[in-house]
Amino acid sequence: MHPDLGPLRTLLYVTLIILCSSVSSDLAPYFTSEPLSAVQKLGGPVVLHCSAKPVTTRISWLHNGKKLDGNLEHIKIHQGTLTILSLNSSLLGYYQCLANNSIGAIVSGPATVSAAVLGDFGSSTKHVITAEEKSAGFIGCRVPESNPKAEVRYKIRGKWLKHST
Repeated sequence: MHPDLGPLRTLLYVTLIILCSSVSSDLAPYFTSEPLSAVQKLGGPVVLHCSAKPVTTRISWLHNGKKLDGNLEHIKIHQGTLTILSLNSSLLGYYQCLANNSIGAIVSGPATVSAAVLGDFGSSTKHVITAEEKSAGFIGCRVPESNPKAEVRYKIRGKWLKHST
């Protein structure tokens, strides 16, 4: 005679259902927002944001492909926000958000953090520009290298020109 396996079969079935449901309840991580590139002067703050779902997703950060330690002097990481308190040259580069859970991991696109720079205009000779009334004149300006790209504007008789060509 065989023993009654009914209670054991039920217990195995319930255990299997619980295990399967706990594994399948976690979805693969996906980003709801990714970090954006930033330009800041050295010494200034930079804030990068990243968020992912499902709620079980853990977020960490990479700097130039290497995982960041949360205990850095000039960087604070709280949930999906990375804050550079005072930008210096060692913190320039690209940052990526790493989202992972029990199902898998994904990496965001790179957000470049670069320093704002305006090169020297250099020594320029002042030129006198003459033009007949109601005619055009040409004012030349060598634009220095900059990040972001410099926008040239002219001021005539104390007023800024809206457009120049």
